[in-house]
Amino acid sequence: AGRLDMTPSGIATPERERLFAFAPYILLKHHAWMLQSRPPVQGGLAGFMADPKLRWGAVRGYRHTPAYDAALAQARGQGRVTEATDDAQLLRLLAEGTVDAVVGHAVVLRRYAEQHPRKPQLQALDWAPQASVVPEGLVLSKARFSEAEIAWWRALVQELLRDGTMARIMRRHVPEDEAAEMLPRD
Repeated sequence: AGRLDMTPSGIATPERERLFAFAPYILLKHHAWMLQSRPPVQGGLAGFMADPKLRWGAVRGYRHTPAYDAALAQARGQGRVTEATDDAQLLRLLAEGTVDAVVGHAVVLRRYAEQHPRKPQLQALDWAPQASVVPEGLVLSKARFSEAEIAWWRALVQELLRDGTMARIMRRHVPEDEAAEMLPRD
């Protein structure tokens, strides 16, 4: 295992906050995603979890929202999760029918769907609407960065949000209406 000093994107959890400081700069809505060609699952998340034939795909180490994380933990315990090493592999598992659903956000999954040879048509399912928007951002190791350095990075992220730089970056990569919803507001 290596050592993580800084990464540009991560979700804070109580466990992670013991080791890392976070500077959120984006709000991402997490959904369950399935292929449009699949028949709908009756009963949403509970219905999916009740059907032992349905399988999840998940990127090892990723965190989403409490509801999705709990569902994935339960499914792992039942042997119903195929682990991926990254988002590209996760999308391949879904597109090729190895798994029935994955959890993620539109920005990432749409990008990988566009790059996949099959150009899979995805459907976003809002199976956990409570607290499905998660702040993500810069992650700094508390062992490697002093409190003053962490404060400097947090101030820099806040300035990028305040001066509109982050909004301009977002608009280059996602539709205008989505970009506006992705930016944290004070």
